[in-house]
This record gives sequence, C-alpha cells and structure tokens, in this order.
Amino acid sequence: MLYNIIQTSRGKETVVMTDSLKKVNARIKTLRQSHRGQHCGMRGPTKVSFRIEESESKDTYQKRPHNPKLSG
Repeated sequence: MLYNIIQTSRGKETVVMTDSLKKVNARIKTLRQSHRGQHCGMRGPTKVSFRIEESESKDTYQKRPHNPKLSG
C-alpha cells in the first residue's frame, strides 16, 4: 500500500511524495526538521504542516528539489 505526504502552506495543499509507509515516515521527519523555525523564504509568518494519507495511485512519486545544485 502506498501513502502520500501532503504539504499545507498558505492554504494550498501539494503532494510532496508517494511511497511505502516506511519511506514516507523517514521523509516527513526530514521535512519537518528543515521547516522548523523557518519561513521558507516567504514574507511574513507562514505555517507549513505535513500529513500522511493513503494514496489511490499505484506509482511512486517524489517532488524534485527547487535547487538541485546545492553543493556547487
């Protein structure tokens, strides 16, 4: 069974990842740590929250990073 990570920011919901429960839990842990105390480059205080839901899709998915060349 596959699960989705749903990100809620400024009233919009986006699917960040679809995969098995073990991988989704590991990814949501890193996402919550990276958004702790930050405003994600947006003006004003914004609340970013994540939740896990069951997926109807049969394919795995992971959202690409905004800047793929972080190291150089």
